[in-house]
Amino acid sequence: SSGINAEYGQAVAAAKLGTPTGLVGKLGTDAFGDNYMGNLKSVGIDVSHVGRVDGPSGVATITVDSNAENCIVIVGGANNKLTPDDITAAEKMLMSARVAVFQMEIPLQTTMA
Repeated sequence: SSGINAEYGQAVAAAKLGTPTGLVGKLGTDAFGDNYMGNLKSVGIDVSHVGRVDGPSGVATITVDSNAENCIVIVGGANNKLTPDDITAAEKMLMSARVAVFQMEIPLQTTMA
């Protein structure tokens, strides 16, 4: 997986089911980043390709209106600093994966790498 917001939940769920799981992404140096990293490690996710960058982590908030329609508000934060070079660095892990999930919460050129 690349990025952190949606992938975080998907990676945690896979790891809790006993699937070897790794994540590629960026976290900020804020409390959200500290919490994300601690939680990822606590469930055994390979975080060797999760970098830390100065600034805020990416976050997402889901709002629901009176008609039960949801709207997801995404603040990219550190996710926007994930680069094609980061993907290249994680190539061995990505190529050995049986399943890979990519989200559009990172720069498009990084997703396409």
